[in-house]
Amino acid sequence: MASLQKIDHIVVLMLENRSFDSLLGTLYPKSDSFEGLNGTEQNPDANGTPVVVWNSPGTDETTMRIPNPDPGELWTDINMQLFGNSAPAPGQRPTMVGFVQNYLAQRQLNPQQTYDPKSVMHYFAPAQLPVLSQLAQKFAVCDHWFASAPCQTWPNRWFVHAATADGHENNDPPHFPNVPTIFNAWNRPASIVGRSIFTTLPRRTRCCSCSSWVATSIPIGSSRPTARLDSCRPILSSNRNILPISATRKTINTRHRWSRSASS
Repeated sequence: MASLQKIDHIVVLMLENRSFDSLLGTLYPKSDSFEGLNGTEQNPDANGTPVVVWNSPGTDETTMRIPNPDPGELWTDINMQLFGNSAPAPGQRPTMVGFVQNYLAQRQLNPQQTYDPKSVMHYFAPAQLPVLSQLAQKFAVCDHWFASAPCQTWPNRWFVHAATADGHENNDPPHFPNVPTIFNAWNRPASIVGRSIFTTLPRRTRCCSCSSWVATSIPIGSSRPTARLDSCRPILSSNRNILPISATRKTINTRHRWSRSASS
């Protein structure tokens, strides 16, 4: 506990839909202390033909969007990716052999799209992701830190904020779990002082006198915008929802969670 007193900020940056191997698999050479890629990893396609991991150099839009289209993200999709079938038995160990087959299976849902089996086995080199790679090298990276649940975005978001997804596996049906979150804990007396982007980033609202869009800030524990940062000075058109950097206040950052699965 004494060491925790030396920590001023805990930064959480939560990304999604990328695996550890895809983003950081070649950050360091594969070794006993870093379980990355050595270039021989593979998955079979529907005919059993091996599809080996590969890298497309460069940072053009086509390369940086690989895989395109996206892989499957549902509970059943990711079970297929990890276990080789969509309904694994209790206690079954993941073999990580179903990524290519599940990717190709998405054609049944999107027949107008072209699914290249190589796409889902692509990885990025550190030079292609300079910011992310520098963060990982200068701070800490966990090669065995898995997503809380093998499923879509919102259940994993709720695990971060509330340590539970309230029994939900996918984004649909839309739901808002009625469970305590870390933000409730922050409002307790003598608790850690913290903020999130939802309570520190400015929001936009119409000025009562001139009807222009102005920036407002949201105090902790409130859902209504209050004090203006740029009083009665237009900063946004009515069809935009992005604020300039100059209109934002100091924000709290958050720490990243890595997943070795193909989706969030």
